[in-house]
Amino acid sequence: MMYCIIYEAKSGGLGRTHVAAGSAGAAEALVSEWADAGKLPKLPWLNHMVVEPDAEAATCDLGWLTVDWDAGKSMVAEPSATTDELIARLASIRFEAETGGVTVNGMEIMTDRESQAKILAMRIAAKEDAAFAISWKARNGWFDLDAGEAVAMADAVLAHVQACFAAENVVTASIENGSITNMDGVGAAFVAAMA
Repeated sequence: MMYCIIYEAKSGGLGRTHVAAGSAGAAEALVSEWADAGKLPKLPWLNHMVVEPDAEAATCDLGWLTVDWDAGKSMVAEPSATTDELIARLASIRFEAETGGVTVNGMEIMTDRESQAKILAMRIAAKEDAAFAISWKARNGWFDLDAGEAVAMADAVLAHVQACFAAENVVTASIENGSITNMDGVGAAFVAAMA
């Protein structure tokens, strides 16, 4: 018998797969095995869902999920998210982008909060001392910077961080005015705002 398993995909949207199992219990066991192995993330509103076919019906319609058993396909309409949930998801996306790093003149600069603080301290020192020089460790190795190069790198990091917050601000307005109503729209709008 074919079962439909609904789960949260890495994108934040809903994923689904169809599996053959001897019973609903066997399908549940498979889901538990996948979840324990980290192959099936947990939904925030429901860990997972196994939809069992009805021998009397060719389709199953749960409102947000329609399963066509004969075709082995399912269509998911993501549950509506609240404005607060969309804004929280947006903040998470912005944080990942902000702290994910940036490449400046061939240097893969870390931009986690601790690195941002160190970069600011380096910028201040470089602005105060024209003879300033530093060996900076980036993800892709060591780079020797003079005062001008250090300031330029710090300014590029600041521009990256500011661009992330500016994109969040634009997308927040779109969420609040109702232009964005689902999680997939939040991610796509953030990417577009960063472009």
